[in-house]
Amino acid sequence: MIDLQDRVDVSHLQAHWKRIWLRAPGVEDRLTRVHWMQCGTLYADLRVPFHRPDIRGAEALADLSPKALLQLMQAEGFAGTIDVTDSVCTWSREINWHGTPDGIDAGRMSFAPTGDLVEDGVHAEYAELWRKTPDPPCTALRVRRRETRDDGVEVMLAEMEVGYKAIRERFTTRVALDRGQNEILVEYVDGPFRHLRNRWRFRDIGDQTETKRSEVEFFIDYEFRSRTLGALMGAVFDDAFRKFADAFEARADKVYGRS
Repeated sequence: MIDLQDRVDVSHLQAHWKRIWLRAPGVEDRLTRVHWMQCGTLYADLRVPFHRPDIRGAEALADLSPKALLQLMQAEGFAGTIDVTDSVCTWSREINWHGTPDGIDAGRMSFAPTGDLVEDGVHAEYAELWRKTPDPPCTALRVRRRETRDDGVEVMLAEMEVGYKAIRERFTTRVALDRGQNEILVEYVDGPFRHLRNRWRFRDIGDQTETKRSEVEFFIDYEFRSRTLGALMGAVFDDAFRKFADAFEARADKVYGRS
């Protein structure tokens, strides 16, 4: 637990932070997506403008229009090391997408009662509000093997690791990507479950007179072998699978829009 009266040091910053807003004289930005990752004294910062060009189908920058290229250049990315002294963070940019910046990038940090992190500019007049993202339940995901069967179905052997505090569990599934049936089938191979089965189905709906839409069916059923483990990890797995579905829906809305 962080005492809000304490000075902020680098140990308080070890996390993935998302910016909620930026305020400066005559400016308030709540739309740019900004991610700040801190690991030890190393950091990375990625800033993606809200309005991004549609680059689907482009295989190289040469395929994009000058307007799309200009929009892409509005994004920012930089990384390097951080120094924290008396709650003032100074970011040294060893890597910077747009070249070496002028001036010193420094902010005085403090915690709000909500636990959010407030950054006030030291050498420039601005303020930013940062919010720590929750630790993801999925700590690792690896594809161990990938092959295509004679019927054209792509099959992967995948291993997932899920964690909650000191508990870590790993399980292996066989994932079949059936483009002909518009279906993804996940079958349990080994791990802490008695059984696990997961299925995605995609269907085109509507006719030629309507806007083309799709219906997505998501099904999952699982049971732990151990009742004790189920009591400890059940809620974590429920949350993880719910986040997978929410992330899929959010990405679909972003790419295709909601009809």
